[in-house]
Amino acid sequence: MVGEGPPRQNPGDYIAPPPPTSGDEAPETQIEQREETELTLALREETENALAHVKELFGSRNIPDTAPTIIQTEKGEVEAQYRPNTFDEFAKYINGTQQEGEEKKYLLPYHHEGHSKADVRRVQKMIQIINKRVSPDSQFYITKEMAALLEYAAATHDIVQKSFICKKDGQKEGENIRLYPPYPKEGITPPAPDHERNEIESPQVAINKLGELLDGRDDYKQIITAAHLHTINEKGFGPGTVWQKIGDEPWQANLIAFADVGGAAMEPEIFMWEGDEFLLEQFPFVLKAFAQYRQGTVDISQATKDAVIKQTLSWTKSQIAWAKGRKEVFNQKFRSMDGQEIQPDSSHVPPEIATILKQEVMNQNDESARLAEARYNKRENMTFEQLAQDFGFAQVA
Repeated sequence: MVGEGPPRQNPGDYIAPPPPTSGDEAPETQIEQREETELTLALREETENALAHVKELFGSRNIPDTAPTIIQTEKGEVEAQYRPNTFDEFAKYINGTQQEGEEKKYLLPYHHEGHSKADVRRVQKMIQIINKRVSPDSQFYITKEMAALLEYAAATHDIVQKSFICKKDGQKEGENIRLYPPYPKEGITPPAPDHERNEIESPQVAINKLGELLDGRDDYKQIITAAHLHTINEKGFGPGTVWQKIGDEPWQANLIAFADVGGAAMEPEIFMWEGDEFLLEQFPFVLKAFAQYRQGTVDISQATKDAVIKQTLSWTKSQIAWAKGRKEVFNQKFRSMDGQEIQPDSSHVPPEIATILKQEVMNQNDESARLAEARYNKRENMTFEQLAQDFGFAQVA
């Protein structure tokens, strides 16, 4: 049996905007379509620079050329979800590395270049479909300059990515987790430093990187700021996902928030990658144990193996609910665990745009849930060693 998993090619790259087309539009529209402002071109260049910077800071997804491992399980032979060496590089930098005089560097299994590229790609797709469905003279039409701005906002939304590895009270020694600011003041060891949310700090970093490009364009600065802030998410939602603090204006900025957690709705195969990557990032002890197994130089205790199995299976199963929950969050209002009534994500864009997104963009959740369930069924009876192999950590012969 071959496991259903991620695609066997590079899963998604930044897509350069298509060349202008010569359609049947009115002459004025053709001019607008073909002419690109200096700011448009500059923003595209800065988007590429931002993605390169994210890659330098946090790493990039690795797609090895090696053949996938065939795992022997009680259900028969299954193909490993990931090829050998897929996550090896991230395992080298679990706690960060720092050369003298340099900023501390973290390679992050989830918040790496691939995730930022995915956000840009999803924003591009939304823009392309919106523009196909609305008239060029519509108030909802997204110009090339606005599109370039939104792509830049997507590329930089995680350009600040502080995190802290610690142990929560009640967890066993060694079962460390990664938290994101603001950090709790108690209940963790060691104590965490004070930091504001990454999404509060990142807009100004992104704006500063543009230098004088946005001088006099406070409206564009507002869009970048809103795009980042609207990706802030809160836990405490019954169906197993998060909800974002999305505002109504400017509505275009919400496309970045939709893209940020839009894997399940837009790209089921990439969603499969992202779920496992976030597991390895948020629970470093899992990544560490898998890496130690691959190296074969450390005797891994049964307690550690059991903890890894429990966490991996729990997280794998949670991805089914996540895919279904994202569909609910986007389409209908709901109540958070503390009783707040939250409006659906789609209510934060004009109704005309919401209809387009529901019909043609955010509509792959059922397929994502199906893939996630198949992956859980594949893993549910795996041993620690088999799970390590499934994540590409087969032992070196």
